[in-house]
Amino acid sequence: MMLAAFIVGQAIAPFLGVSAWPLVLTNATGGTLIALSAWVLVRRAHAPATSARAT
Repeated sequence: MMLAAFIVGQAIAPFLGVSAWPLVLTNATGGTLIALSAWVLVRRAHAPATSARAT
């Protein structure tokens, strides 16, 4: 996580002197990706188990 924060920080650092929008958009994108991945993984983890055999 720290490596990802470092990489993203270095990528948006040149644009921060102009405005705060690069930081806002980066946080919004990251938050959206985390929320979507959590939603998919939680749904998959709590999905009803299907049987491979027909009973």
